[in-house]
Amino acid sequence: MSSFKTIAVFLVLLIFSTISQAQDPIRLISPWGEGSIAFPFLEGFYQYDESRFMNKIDVVGSCAEVTNIIKNTDEPTIAFSEALFLSKNNPCNILNEKYFVTTVGLASLNFCTINPDDDVAIKKFQRDVRVGHFNGDMFRIPIESILRNMSGKNSRAVPYRSTPDAIAAMKAGEVDFIVTSQNNMAENCFLTTGETNDDITYKVSDFYDGKFSNAFYTLAIVGANVNKEEIKKAFINSTDPDINNIYIDGRGRSYSPELIKKDREYQLKIINDYVNHLKNAER
Repeated sequence: MSSFKTIAVFLVLLIFSTISQAQDPIRLISPWGEGSIAFPFLEGFYQYDESRFMNKIDVVGSCAEVTNIIKNTDEPTIAFSEALFLSKNNPCNILNEKYFVTTVGLASLNFCTINPDDDVAIKKFQRDVRVGHFNGDMFRIPIESILRNMSGKNSRAVPYRSTPDAIAAMKAGEVDFIVTSQNNMAENCFLTTGETNDDITYKVSDFYDGKFSNAFYTLAIVGANVNKEEIKKAFINSTDPDINNIYIDGRGRSYSPELIKKDREYQLKIINDYVNHLKNAER
């Protein structure tokens, strides 16, 4: 066989392999089920193009299991992951160039209360208070920094297994405030590390412009055996406001979607820089 024919056959096989891989249905998995922040994003993605996936969403029960599947599967697979794990040895840490697809946007940290009066809430916040939050250093570290700079010297952060648990504790009087990245989950969110809006009156950086005054939280899509740029583009299309209101009235309305439009390397740098900032705060 001539070298020209050999090259031609190789190119045909390569193209066929690429097309076949692109057409392979993707397994869609989630560490969390309905009611979680990730689920409606995944559900919208599935509904946008069902032919892309081999299944609806498989809820596998934990972020550690998601990591295990992504690292060991031979099938095209995508999942959601929290993006701010501090330790590379954490069983849920999967955010690196090999698996990272895109963020779903950045969410500010919002301080919330059952008191409907924002002025009363901010004055109380500046005294000794207890603030409930979802367990994890990604929340604890910035919350403690904000309390040191804005509240009484005896203020403290109180971890809970979930944000709904923290909300229940606030309603029971165990804590004075809670922090959430989903400002539609609590009674009244009055203070934010992001930008103020019609729902939130006060901005942390208006009181002090120091460490973690602009703290954030983010989720990411991770994947194995997939074309990451293609998945990122499809995800952006699936969240287009013309067909999906998730960033407007849905569960993602406290997430700014602007970051997902940036290239993957830029997104990963933003996340890694912030994680290093969190690590340095512990030293």
